[in-house]
Amino acid sequence: MSCPRSPRAAAWSSRALRSGLSYSTILCSTLALGCSLLRPLEDLETSEGALRAQPCPDEMQEVRFEDGASFCIDKLETTRAQYDEFLSAPVPEASLVQQDSLLCPARESFEPGGGADCTSAYAFGVDAELPVACVDLCDAMAYCSFRGKRLCGGRGGETVDQDSVNSPTEDEWFVACAGESGRQYPYAPSFEPRLCNIDSAGLEPVSGSPGCETPEHVEQLSGNVSEWVLICKDFPRRKETRCLVRGGDYLTTDGSRAGCHQTPRDADSDQVPLGRPPSERSPGIGIRCCSD
Repeated sequence: MSCPRSPRAAAWSSRALRSGLSYSTILCSTLALGCSLLRPLEDLETSEGALRAQPCPDEMQEVRFEDGASFCIDKLETTRAQYDEFLSAPVPEASLVQQDSLLCPARESFEPGGGADCTSAYAFGVDAELPVACVDLCDAMAYCSFRGKRLCGGRGGETVDQDSVNSPTEDEWFVACAGESGRQYPYAPSFEPRLCNIDSAGLEPVSGSPGCETPEHVEQLSGNVSEWVLICKDFPRRKETRCLVRGGDYLTTDGSRAGCHQTPRDADSDQVPLGRPPSERSPGIGIRCCSD
């Protein structure tokens, strides 16, 4: 029995013909795709309109864009213990990581560091359940790659321009934080000053703020440490690139900066450009990974 061709299968066939595939290959693949679409819905998990091979790992939560495409995001911020495992890995394994060559120069060490604040804020093997901090964008990219994941960014982890920030169809971190309703904070439509770790004396364990979570139980997207994302912008006049950190941190005093939404600034204005230099390390910036 043959299956009717779906519009999706027809579109694939057209692209395949232009790519030089044989008619027999196209026909078999089209029929397989068309038949798969007739399977019971409970047998399907879709992402980007294709079958999701496996559910998200236990430590991650599935999140969907408004069009139904999905990805996975870590439920918790990366801990110091987890980052220490990365630093302790054999050199070839730790160094063979995929990074954006335009944003990340070659390096020999991914040790957290920076100014005096970072020197006092991080020590190897200490305070295992605190979030790792004092990592730059490239440290974060390397760590996520080591775990078989990637940084959150545009759809599919693409590095996108800041024009895509807060997009319900492109901005992964925003969709995980704001949900389908587009809420202002991960936990509610309005700010709750005592719920998350902001404007405080120091970091808390990654599960240290009960209630500071989305309905899907992704924790501390607001406060504790901000998280690097691959949403970047070039500022030619300043000869620099800046990438976003999201959600505010324990040092944040303005609650509006610890929410899901982030407003880009005009590149031609006199304001400091939105985002941080990729090489910046701060005691308030850490890591959360995504995956497909």
